[in-house]
Amino acid sequence: QSGFRGDLVFGTDGDGSQNTSGITEKVRILAGGGLTFNGDTSSNNALDDYEEGTWTPTLETSNGDIGSATYAFNGGWYTKVGRMCTVSCNFRTTALASTGTGDVIINGLPFTSATDSTTGVYARTVGSCMVMFAWGSVSPTNVWVPYNATYAVPQVHQSGGSVHAGVAASALHTTSGNRNGLAFSVTYQTS
Repeated sequence: QSGFRGDLVFGTDGDGSQNTSGITEKVRILAGGGLTFNGDTSSNNALDDYEEGTWTPTLETSNGDIGSATYAFNGGWYTKVGRMCTVSCNFRTTALASTGTGDVIINGLPFTSATDSTTGVYARTVGSCMVMFAWGSVSPTNVWVPYNATYAVPQVHQSGGSVHAGVAASALHTTSGNRNGLAFSVTYQTS
């Protein structure tokens, strides 16, 4: 109906009475947008976003001085449900202008990560590196996404097993050929 302004509710008839007294609400489409489940009517809890798409990972440094890079391939994919975004990527370089300084970062995440408004920091979400190929002195073992960022940070295990550190730019190869390969997946909360 063109004049309908309320929520649209779907339920099940658990007692078989075929009247509203036996209906159990399962899904609600809020008039203001979003889905809620199992009788929840709060717009704060409504699922109001679902996206799938691609992104382009770029190999850079925390100091932004890596220079130009060419890739054998570099592709990324994401799925975003509400504020949670899972990204995956796979890339390998054929040449870098220089290794730069600072730590390696993977730029180009499709959404900015969240910032905790009370502490100013976001509990970092750690993802796994699935493939490391032809790095220099060290190879990344995991990645994390810092707060309020559109990049991921590869890390390496240090002594003791529980300590992690960034991967220094000096671990990169500048030579031609297939180098600096990385595939990873990480889930993080968006802003």
